Amino acid sequence: MKTLRFADLKHKMSPARRAEIARAAKAEVAPAMTNERMERLKAKGCWLVEARYVRDFVIWLRFADGTEGEVDLSGELQGPIFEPLRDADYFGRFALNPSLHTIAWPNGADLAPAFLYERLQLPA
Repeated sequence: MKTLRFADLKHKMSPARRAEIARAAKAEVAPAMTNERMERLKAKGCWLVEARYVRDFVIWLRFADGTEGEVDLSGELQGPIFEPLRDADYFGRFALNPSLHTIAWPNGADLAPAFLYERLQLPA
């Protein structure tokens, strides 16, 4: 099972690769999150610290506040940036983006941490 942690990425990813991911993410996603909004999310613990691919379009997530569970994104992949993600094999190629504190895909697509947090299915 694929498990990703930000702490692992900092040591394994070169600064050039981190900058490349950040540039790609900024170029192809919604306008950048304001510092004020990011600080509010951080205060609530609403940023990702771990993510695992489960199956199909389901990802297990753990947030900084300790909340964890699965999110099914099969119905959320609308628009041209998400078109490649409709292929389950490509969908599973996400990585944690340390500058955005969320998951992102090789084509630059990402989902806001608050969006994922709101859709989290908590274990029973």
